[in-house]
Amino acid sequence: MPARYNLQMATGFERRTAPNGVTYLACAAISAPHGFSTREGGLSAGPFAGLNLGLSSGDDVAIVAANRARWAEALGMDAPIFSLHQVHGPDVHVLTADDPTPPGDRKGDGIVTSAPGRAIGVFTADCAPILLEDPTTGTVAAVHAGWKGTVAGVGPNAVAAMVGAGGDAGRIRAAIGPTIGPCCFEVGDEVVQAFRNQGLDVAIGPQAPRAHVDLFAANATLLVRAGLRPEHVHASRVCTVCDRAFYSWRRDDATTGRMQAAIAAPR
Repeated sequence: MPARYNLQMATGFERRTAPNGVTYLACAAISAPHGFSTREGGLSAGPFAGLNLGLSSGDDVAIVAANRARWAEALGMDAPIFSLHQVHGPDVHVLTADDPTPPGDRKGDGIVTSAPGRAIGVFTADCAPILLEDPTTGTVAAVHAGWKGTVAGVGPNAVAAMVGAGGDAGRIRAAIGPTIGPCCFEVGDEVVQAFRNQGLDVAIGPQAPRAHVDLFAANATLLVRAGLRPEHVHASRVCTVCDRAFYSWRRDDATTGRMQAAIAAPR
């Protein structure tokens, strides 16, 4: 088991604990209600112990539903929090006040909304969760960026959708939550080549014996290319593999729970 990721948590992020015992991370740069869940404060047991929010994980459905209610309560959000059937792709959906929850079989990895009070979220267990906000218009986004979604451009696509909904890239703030860190994300040659094809050499570490990829750096780079100011992009630098306060697909050999990154458009 590797040591706790040595950068731990970057400045601007903090752990908060709600009155119901749910602990989560928040980013000071994001003013809208939001949070990146940990596994602390939930009801699940066994390999899913804690606040497992994933219905597809194999956990008891009723317990996951209770965990989801606790999570929404901790953030002061209306339940249920809108999510998609995630497919590790580039597609982003714009959510209006009239869109139904749950969304049925709608597939995608990014959600944008400016509907007041509407809560949106993405599920992760090593992939990068990204929350975005234009504080002037109240437009927000939640993005699920595994390595495939990252190189496919799901982050920039979310920025484009926010701009199309009235946002401004120069105003958008981004928070990249806990993900598998470059300390633990060992990858094969095909992944390295996919990142190089997108000009993301900055995210590729030396081979020792295999290359490692930095999803924080890759997504930050792509967001800046999409028009965000560098000072508006914040990365937690928390590795989900190293820090057992989080679920990790890789560390736990695929038998694990899911976190959620959630944000709500201001009322």
